[in-house]
Amino acid sequence: MSENEKTLNYFIEMSTYLQDLIDEDCIIGIGDTETFLKYLPGKELDVKAVEGAPLKKGDVMYRCLQENKKIVEIIPKEIFGIPFKSVTIPIKNHQGNPVGTISIGRSLKRQHRHTELIENIAAALEEITANIDEISSSANEIAVSSEETSTQSKNAMLQMSQSDTILKYIKNISDETNLLGLNAAIEAAKAGEQGRGFSVVAERIRKLSVETTNSVTNINNILQSIKESVSKMHEVIETTTGATKIQSENAEQILGALEELNANTQLLADLSKEL
Repeated sequence: MSENEKTLNYFIEMSTYLQDLIDEDCIIGIGDTETFLKYLPGKELDVKAVEGAPLKKGDVMYRCLQENKKIVEIIPKEIFGIPFKSVTIPIKNHQGNPVGTISIGRSLKRQHRHTELIENIAAALEEITANIDEISSSANEIAVSSEETSTQSKNAMLQMSQSDTILKYIKNISDETNLLGLNAAIEAAKAGEQGRGFSVVAERIRKLSVETTNSVTNINNILQSIKESVSKMHEVIETTTGATKIQSENAEQILGALEELNANTQLLADLSKEL
């Protein structure tokens, strides 16, 4: 047996072990410079190669011998029903001359399934990211609106407190008017018949003063009720503003995490395609 034949037989004997070492369904083919010597089909992957058949011009083994270099090809699913990656290298003797070729075809079925799954996850993550981004934008808008509302409620409470001063001023005027009316009534009584007309005016002034005092009391009661409502509203707005800010911050954190996850998923998809 020649040295070239021994070399080829060595690869033929090792082919079964090589197939077991590869953690994917695969096929192995070995040929000399003219003939297809050995073919091991996979569990599912099978190109129906025939042992003893001559190498054909244009086949990957033929081209590998002619070019004397490694040839890598991706065979699509449409050709043999299962996509696979073919790696063919020349088998060389001690002088470095090609005496044959060995070709290993590794199934890409599982890889394509992984890639498809990763792409589906990436698409779902993109949709989730878009939704979270919209929620984050809405939360920011609500937070800004809540802050503006809070400012307005603070201003309303300030204005309500200023109304106390106005009411006190009006009540003081009413009290002074009532006192003046009382004094006028006393003086009219002293004047007797001649002061009767002035007495009527004094009585009307005192009556107006009493009505003013009653009105001030009613207004004050209404304003106190409004104050309580505004105060409660302000408390609710402050609580809502704080919760909205937290929601906005959480949404931004989730958005950042999803964007990082999207990037990692894309890296996985690219890596899966390269395997």
